Amino acid sequence: MFRQIGDMVKISLRSAGDIDVGIMAQALGGGGHDHSAATMIEGQLEEVIKETIPKLQLMLANHES
Repeated sequence: MFRQIGDMVKISLRSAGDIDVGIMAQALGGGGHDHSAATMIEGQLEEVIKETIPKLQLMLANHES
């Protein structure tokens, strides 16, 4: 989930399966646990989404292979 908070965008990640979202959040500068993690990225919502979705998709693809 992406949410604009001032000049930052909060990205919250959740997993009910075997995907470690803590590692994904760390790769984006944040942190957390296996099933719940978050990060804050400076910028506007649309731009942050455009930049981070491909990174998250790549991480998921690498997990599946």
